[in-house]
Amino acid sequence: MTYYRFLFGLANSIIRLIWRPRYRNTVAVPAVGAAVICANHTFALDPILIALSIHRPVHFLAKEELYQNPLLRFILQRTNMIPVKRGLNDRQAMRISLKYLNQGEILGVFPEGTRSKTAELLEFYDGAVYFAMKTGAPLIPAAIIGRYRWFTAMQVVYGEAIAVEKAETPDREIMRRLTGRLAEEIAVLKRGSYGD
Repeated sequence: MTYYRFLFGLANSIIRLIWRPRYRNTVAVPAVGAAVICANHTFALDPILIALSIHRPVHFLAKEELYQNPLLRFILQRTNMIPVKRGLNDRQAMRISLKYLNQGEILGVFPEGTRSKTAELLEFYDGAVYFAMKTGAPLIPAAIIGRYRWFTAMQVVYGEAIAVEKAETPDREIMRRLTGRLAEEIAVLKRGSYGD
């Protein structure tokens, strides 16, 4: 058993007990091949909630400051996270992200670049679209719905994949349009009603 499966299996037991997560339309995530999952971000456990919803490892970008804590560094290194220097053109993080996508794996990105303290969507950065355009991987919009209150349900709702045409040099205008579409799709998913 890999560290990834062990650590996420442990997290799964705790999260299912406390937040009873519900996952909608997970079939939108391809069973094989590269994809870029993009979600809103409000809480530190968002990457875990997403990773638990699908049966494939997800490589999330994680801010480099998290690696200063020895315990977190141990966990992040063993759960396929990619350290990124926020606010900079971090070429190492870009190379690693593109490598995983070119190997047919899944990259997880929070296009807002940070957590929203109000749960309202912040402005999206173009990074997720850049990775998708460089590799031709589809964008998979996802909305994380709920407030992480004890013993209240959380939901992850996936939207339909957005096909992206591969481009060696992504056009900035196309990137901007796709980023806008991605933000709209996630906003619609957040507003949807998915109660049981």
